[in-house]
Amino acid sequence: MSLSHSKISKQDISKRLQELNNNLAAEKIDKAVSVFFNDIITALIAGDRVEIRGLCSMMLKKPNNKISKNLVNNKLISVEPNATLYFRASKGLLEQLNKNQ
Repeated sequence: MSLSHSKISKQDISKRLQELNNNLAAEKIDKAVSVFFNDIITALIAGDRVEIRGLCSMMLKKPNNKISKNLVNNKLISVEPNATLYFRASKGLLEQLNKNQ
């Protein structure tokens, strides 16, 4: 099995790891993949920067509140913007992607 799909899911990653490590129980591999992704999500929610060497770094950026006007009553209101995921590919990943085009 190759991971060259138009999209890759957690299940695809688990299956590939199971193929490469058939001495490990499938349940343990599934659990490890879930823990990996859950820890990344937890760190981002906590405001931490996540760095996966050779792949990327990620962090949530939350802009300041904006002041907008309520058009119904013309009062100014503070609007809290949504957080944005900032993703930066590593130098090695960018080099590899550019080389394979």
